[in-house]
Amino acid sequence: MRGIEAVLFDVDGTLLDTRDAWIAAFDEGLAAAGSRAMAGTAGFRWIGTPIERIYAERCGLSGEELARAVAAFQASEARSVDLGVRAFRGISEMLGALRPWRLAAVTNKRHDTTLRALRAAGLDGPFAAVLGGDSVPRKKPAPDPVLQAARGLGVDPAACAVVGDTEIDVGA
Repeated sequence: MRGIEAVLFDVDGTLLDTRDAWIAAFDEGLAAAGSRAMAGTAGFRWIGTPIERIYAERCGLSGEELARAVAAFQASEARSVDLGVRAFRGISEMLGALRPWRLAAVTNKRHDTTLRALRAAGLDGPFAAVLGGDSVPRKKPAPDPVLQAARGLGVDPAACAVVGDTEIDVGA
């Protein structure tokens, strides 16, 4: 059996404490669509699921309403980086201890927002690859981001450990 050669991390809820920013972005997205389907505090239980899917399946949005909600969510999430993003306690030290392995960040958040958030939290150094949901044809739970990260690191996917905080990460 092969050993682990790379560790792929989810970002929101795993490396970064973005709960409040996610809830605010969720609420802004619904408001932009003119919907009050649910509060972000209720929607938070599906974090990790692609936002398009949450808004469509859980909030009943489609078409132009769905597009407005997703755009507003992504804009709010991007703005939240400027207000301050922090890593969970001990994350920087943990990543330092994993230097023998290749590291990647694999998230459904937009790639540009992910890079800015990791930089703002002081975590932009250890990752040899960073993939956002817009970096691949299908977001997690599809395996696309994990497979692309493994390719980018030059590692067999079977030699990767995936670390996340939801069943979406496990599914990927």
